[in-house]
Amino acid sequence: MKTDQSTNTARIKIVLAMLIWGSLGIFAVKLGWPPPLVASIRAITGAVFAAALIRNAGIKPDWQEIRCRLPYLATAGVFIGTNWILLFYGYMYTTVPIATLCYYMAPVYVMVFSPLLFKERLSPVKIFCVLMALCGTGLVSGIYESIVSGSSIGDMKGVYYSLVSGMLYASVMLLNKKVTTVAAQPKTFVQMVAGALTITPFALMTTDFTPLVFDIHSISLLLILGLFHTGIAFHLFFSGVEGLPAQTTALLSYIDPVSAIALAAVFLGQPLTVTQAIGGCMILGATMICEFFQ
Repeated sequence: MKTDQSTNTARIKIVLAMLIWGSLGIFAVKLGWPPPLVASIRAITGAVFAAALIRNAGIKPDWQEIRCRLPYLATAGVFIGTNWILLFYGYMYTTVPIATLCYYMAPVYVMVFSPLLFKERLSPVKIFCVLMALCGTGLVSGIYESIVSGSSIGDMKGVYYSLVSGMLYASVMLLNKKVTTVAAQPKTFVQMVAGALTITPFALMTTDFTPLVFDIHSISLLLILGLFHTGIAFHLFFSGVEGLPAQTTALLSYIDPVSAIALAAVFLGQPLTVTQAIGGCMILGATMICEFFQ
């Protein structure tokens, strides 16, 4: 009974983390601040929150091991920060559902590059998944509709930004595969610090603070993006992952894009077209099959 309760608790934590991340696009769009600045604040808040969790939990990081793995951890941190910036630009230049689905190509990128980096076999099923996901991306981005109708493709900036953001997140996943000897909380802390140190100077140099309004509304949205979407969500995810099988976690992770699409339609008035919905199902279906044929 105790085991069942701990499993249910872990499952609830993952679900809550995915729902929080699913609402990320809404708060980012409502805030409307420059992506580098928002990403910087997220990284700083995440680092502070991770440090507080380590302290409160009495965790003693293995600093010697962290130093040995620092190149991987620091690079992953830089990629995390840059990935956030590009994803927020994706929200800005296209809709949240399109940006989310393009971003969710990340597991497919991992599958493509794993044979090169980890000597993993790329099976016929995985090759099929890659092709299906690429076709789905064509439908989601509007390329297919433009070819059929003969019209020009709309602003593709958001699609490009989101796809590159997904590539960077895939790189983070691959780098973290190289660091299995560092606990989740210290690993998160180091990566957040690396991300903050990298993107904060860039944000300060590129942001025009003149038009920004520092009122209760904007400060509240910043706190939500920093505390809930970074600190609390990461804590729920990592603590939940420890009590669940990998495939259960992978299956529950699809709550993130599905909820992002649903919430964007309700709160932002950004529904998918039928063609885009079919493409989204192809992308999510391909990534799901990949998870279960590893």
